[in-house]
Amino acid sequence: MAKSQLVAITYIALLTGCCSSYFAMTDRSFCKIEVGISIHEIQCQVGNPYAVCLREDGAEEYQYIERIDLGNGLVMEKHYFLLVKDDRVISKRLVRRVPPS
Repeated sequence: MAKSQLVAITYIALLTGCCSSYFAMTDRSFCKIEVGISIHEIQCQVGNPYAVCLREDGAEEYQYIERIDLGNGLVMEKHYFLLVKDDRVISKRLVRRVPPS
């Protein structure tokens, strides 16, 4: 009985372990996202979004932000948007913003 409990605990740890580390959305991870992938898979890979907005059509828009800093100030922000319906990505877009100098 103890062996089966250990196997079950190990299996659960493996399933939930992907969400326990710190990850962030980057250009590389954004490019790997394909339409149709589960939003849960994405959250396991890059963490929770900065914001989730519910749209009028029932879709959810997940927003991730990457801030690029050179030590003396913010150089650029990248806003990654994932449009999700029925827990699947249906489209994605990237907006780059440069703060005023």
